[in-house]
Amino acid sequence: MVSSTIEKTYEDDKFIKSEGDKRKYRGLEISNGMKILLISDPETDKSAAAIDVHIGDMCDPKDLPGLAHFCEHMLFLGTTKYPQENEYSKFVTNHGGTYNASTSPEHTNFHFEVNPAGLQGALDRFAQFFISPLFTPSATEREVNAVNSEHNKNIQDDNWRLQQLERTVSDPSHDYCRFGTESLDELTSMVLPLFDKVVNKNVEIPVWNEHPCGSEQVKTRVITVPVKDLRNLAIVWPIPDIQAYYKSNPGFYLAHLLGHEGRNSLHAELKAKGWVNTLYVYIKSRVHGFMFFTLAVDLTEDGMEHVNDIVTLTFQYLNMLRKEGPQEWIFKEFQSLSNMTFRFKDKENPRNYVVHLTDNLQTFEMTDVLCGEDIWREYRPDLINEILALLIPETVRIFVIAKSFDGKTDQKEHYYGTDYKVEKIDESVLETWRNCETHENLQLPIPNEFIPTNFEIFKREKDSSPLPEIIKDSTMSRLWFKQDDKFLLPKAYLSFEFRSLLANVDPVHTNMTVLFLSAFRDALNEYTYHAEIAGLFYSLDITSYGLGLYVQGYNDKQSVLLKKIMEKFLNFTVDPKRFAILKESYSRTLSNFAAEQPHQHTMYYLTILMTEQMWTKQQLLEAVEDITCDDLQAFIPLLLSKMYIEGLVYGNTSQEKALDLLNMIEDMLLEKSVKPLPHSQQRFYREHQLLDGKAAEKREKQKR
Repeated sequence: MVSSTIEKTYEDDKFIKSEGDKRKYRGLEISNGMKILLISDPETDKSAAAIDVHIGDMCDPKDLPGLAHFCEHMLFLGTTKYPQENEYSKFVTNHGGTYNASTSPEHTNFHFEVNPAGLQGALDRFAQFFISPLFTPSATEREVNAVNSEHNKNIQDDNWRLQQLERTVSDPSHDYCRFGTESLDELTSMVLPLFDKVVNKNVEIPVWNEHPCGSEQVKTRVITVPVKDLRNLAIVWPIPDIQAYYKSNPGFYLAHLLGHEGRNSLHAELKAKGWVNTLYVYIKSRVHGFMFFTLAVDLTEDGMEHVNDIVTLTFQYLNMLRKEGPQEWIFKEFQSLSNMTFRFKDKENPRNYVVHLTDNLQTFEMTDVLCGEDIWREYRPDLINEILALLIPETVRIFVIAKSFDGKTDQKEHYYGTDYKVEKIDESVLETWRNCETHENLQLPIPNEFIPTNFEIFKREKDSSPLPEIIKDSTMSRLWFKQDDKFLLPKAYLSFEFRSLLANVDPVHTNMTVLFLSAFRDALNEYTYHAEIAGLFYSLDITSYGLGLYVQGYNDKQSVLLKKIMEKFLNFTVDPKRFAILKESYSRTLSNFAAEQPHQHTMYYLTILMTEQMWTKQQLLEAVEDITCDDLQAFIPLLLSKMYIEGLVYGNTSQEKALDLLNMIEDMLLEKSVKPLPHSQQRFYREHQLLDGKAAEKREKQKR
């Protein structure tokens, strides 16, 4: 084994691994400063590699915005050893692989995936990126245009526009404002001769200790006009870099509570008032030196008139957290959940896994690189209080995005042309936020009843089929079953398709089905949110045949969740107030499709062209306007009057348990007098078969 350039080795037993992770790991620190993680997985059918360079677009020179992204492109276009521009890409694709790269504020990541036989050759070509790239004049000119074209593609994308606007309204002197299958021994012998040739230029990794959001940028309100018909509010506080505290996760503790969607949460109160559709909390701009703590909501029409009231309720919730203080039981509950999630972690595909781990190598200790911040280890109430003390009116920034601000702005962002206006928040408003009391409806969450306690793996059934097999077939239903014999995790996947005559028969009925399911999910959210936190997920969506109900995650409490869903599903009453809000939101989603990227339009209209029966966004938009709450309530029993269930149960369960679930569903349907839908009346998804030598075409003018 090559060892002359190795300065430190971490063998497999030093890594914190999940219970089901059978891969072998070795960590290396070599003399040129590179950290290398080797992974041996005899079960994989692909080999993958990634390199993360700890430099990104925040290091772009002021007069050369986009330089980091440009360099990312150029490394693919020839090296001294392999001068042909397409040598790397050709080799990877010829060996059944894919490749890509990405540039972020602080990182540039390159990665590929190939068949195992191509790993040595791909690594050799890959390593040359960082040893002797050519940067030829012809490729340079072409890639300048390519990077610019990529930028132009994003000009009408609200996510890119708003991300850049947030940088623009920060401290202009800060960089944040710039634009921009082998064994371990075999892998070691393969990697070291290639990457020990990479020269360590001793470039100092930048750390931005000054926050880009200083005294001039706080206590401000930024209004902006989006491309799509959006109504969004973001409440943003600058906070210091807390990545070093990943073992205690104080920021996530607060984000978990502020973004909770259960009973007596901030989300529940704002939704009850009819002001928001969704709410989520996240910590943004993970770079060395600073971060942002952000609460973002999707506003209703009424919510646009109550932005200050929404912020007031947010500060009232924060005041409740200060009054109650950090709760060790909440930390321990989430510690239990995070440990459980890591213990029974699903296996990622090789390319995604190496990209994820190279990012971790830049942030965490080598022995923590597999678990990162997924495991909560230290309860630090002092750190929680320190961050909570920063979430105050004196440091807040408010961003409001809406079409209604058209004509009310006075500035235009340089790179994307976004119209916006920055104004100081009135002192009287700040005083209201400083002095607001706690609110009686805002309380800490209750303990989570969905946390699983039984992780037993079911005994293998004798003579089990390698493929799903039918274990029940009746006039009302058919059930397929397959017991997991590969992953051996305490999880299961349930799929039940409820076939109905009316779900997709025309645009009106399609809309009513969509609105019914939207209202149903909305009404059940406070209950099912606890299940989601505990790793038990459900979805209920319209399908080509009717309705699709899917439950996946830990199998311990799946039957409890499924029973609650079916009870609500079969006895659902539409809330008129929520109906109006959800219908308006759905209509905006349909109309906003016109502002999507051209490539999304081409894929969508290709599906429309090939599918026997499918309605366009415009047809749905025209049909939704006249639907009333009474119409929807009258439609639901008709939709459910005749049904046929096609089910699949897969995972850590047994035939007996699977049959119990289906029989429970059937019994509940029969109690509501639901009749079987005969096979002759069932609709099936069909596509047009194109004849050889014949073309089909659909033209659609894009509206702007």
